[in-house]
Amino acid sequence: MSTALELENVWKAYPRWPAGGRTLRAVVGRRVPLFLRGGEQDWALRNVSLTVAPGECVGIIGPN
Repeated sequence: MSTALELENVWKAYPRWPAGGRTLRAVVGRRVPLFLRGGEQDWALRNVSLTVAPGECVGIIGPN
């Protein structure tokens, strides 16, 4: 069987910013990759794998 699309161990995280105004730390922190920051984060995807064969249809549904 051939594969049209294959994803393995896909992940996406978003930083959890403190409530309140913009601080220098928050602005600078956005320039540093999330995995180097080590702060709190919200996971959108974690270890997702997907294989789509030719001719198959895939839809992604979510609140965003």
